[in-house]
Amino acid sequence: MGSSVNNSLSSDDRVTLVVDNTRFVIDPAIIMGHPNTLLGRMFTSGFEYAHPNEKGEYEVADGISATVFRAILEYYKGGLIKCPPSISVQELREACDYLLVPFDAHTVRCQNLRGLLHELSNEGARCQFEVFLEALILPLMVNSAQRGDRECHIVVLLDDDAVDWDEEYPPQMGEEYSETVNSTAMYRFF
Repeated sequence: MGSSVNNSLSSDDRVTLVVDNTRFVIDPAIIMGHPNTLLGRMFTSGFEYAHPNEKGEYEVADGISATVFRAILEYYKGGLIKCPPSISVQELREACDYLLVPFDAHTVRCQNLRGLLHELSNEGARCQFEVFLEALILPLMVNSAQRGDRECHIVVLLDDDAVDWDEEYPPQMGEEYSETVNSTAMYRFF
C-alpha cells in the first residue's frame, strides 16, 4: 500500500474511525476541511499517518473516550463543541490538545461555566508566562550564564519600586548578585 490516505479516499467515501472500541462512520471531507488538526493531517497529508486495520477502519485517538470524541466530532461538522455534562471540561480540554482542535471561547460551549473559565484561565496564564519568560526572565538568565554564574536569582519589583543599598543597609548575603525586573504586571502575575 504505497499510496497515502489522501490519495485513496475521495469525498464520496465513508471512513470508519474506531475510538474506545466505538465505531464512527464519517465523511472524510469534514475532517479534510480542518487540515491543522491531527485528524485533518492524517487524512490530507502526503505522509502515511494513518493505516487502516484489517477491516479497513482507522483506530485513532488512543486514550480518548468515545463520548469525548463524539463531542469533538461536532467541531468538524459545525465548528462548535458542546461539552456534555457527563464529561469534565478538563478531559475535553486534554482531548482537544491531543487532537490539535482549538479549545477556546469560540469553539467550546459548556453547562459547567466554572470549569470552562478555569481551563481558559489556565491557558491564558500559560500564554502570559511565556511572554514574561521570553521578554523579561530569559534574557537575565542568559546574561548570568554567559558570565559563568551557576545560579540566577531574580527579584520581581513593581514598575516604580527602587532598591537602594548603602553602608547602613547593605544587601543580605547573596542579594548583591540578584537580578531585578521592574514589572508590575509580572509582580501581580506571581
